[in-house]
Amino acid sequence: MRALQDAEYWIALAHIPGWPVERIQTLITDILDHRGMTLAEFFECTPRQWQQDFAMTARDVEDLTAARTRLPQCAALVRVLLKQGIELVPFLSPAYPQTLRSNLPPHSRPPLLYLKGDARLLDELSTAIVGSPAASQVSQHFATAVAANCIEQGQVVAARDAKGLDRLVLDTTLQAGGKGLLILSQGILKGTSGLKRYAEEILAGNLLVLSCCAPKHPRERASRLPQIRMLYGLVQDVYIPEIQAVGDLWTATEEILNQGRTVYVRSPSAKEKTANALLIQHGAIPVDQQGTPVAAAESSSKNRWKN
Repeated sequence: MRALQDAEYWIALAHIPGWPVERIQTLITDILDHRGMTLAEFFECTPRQWQQDFAMTARDVEDLTAARTRLPQCAALVRVLLKQGIELVPFLSPAYPQTLRSNLPPHSRPPLLYLKGDARLLDELSTAIVGSPAASQVSQHFATAVAANCIEQGQVVAARDAKGLDRLVLDTTLQAGGKGLLILSQGILKGTSGLKRYAEEILAGNLLVLSCCAPKHPRERASRLPQIRMLYGLVQDVYIPEIQAVGDLWTATEEILNQGRTVYVRSPSAKEKTANALLIQHGAIPVDQQGTPVAAAESSSKNRWKN
């Protein structure tokens, strides 16, 4: 694992409070690619240079000055990250996941990723299985069946660091000898419980843990939508056992449907109090308990009856 050059400057710029992701990326691209400067040289600029050369406002200068004062803390974080075997991957790096570039619009792509585990798992076909934390037993059985199918096909299973269904999916996958991606909703140095719980799987190369939050960022509601967007951006297929028509999961799922991506959702019974049927109305593909599209499953059943 190679250390990222100017890593402390990347951390300082990538997590400026209140700055949109796209603006951070535009600034970094301007500094490195268009002007041929290093990030260290950018932080050596005076406030007047920032205003004149980079068209920064007085508020921007305040934000950048605050980021500059955090550089010693960022440098200390880099030492901790490297000691723990955590890799930093910026959006300009060739190692940045191609799936994120393809699946996410620029305003949703994290400028800096933190990885713990075998990054080669990002090059393999992967499927996200995600749903409401308090999912029913029917949904849980569906999730484990889809995970088993993914393992059989050699696909990586991606899940969030959420209790309930998501943890069930990841644990089932790893216990069955499969491989997984774990997407954190907090900083990777705050997600130590998950790193400890899955230490053997990480060491064996069966699990890759990822975060796009600042290393010590706490778990909070505001981090969930970026987490789900990154989860969806990293995978080829999305399966949803159970969903409600509120919250960040619904918002992120609607986003990818509007982008023309395929989402598979468990076909619900008439008595279910879920939004699965509504998601189907919005363009998701209904699947049976084994994850097979309902129309295909019905056709197969009819053919068996005829024979």
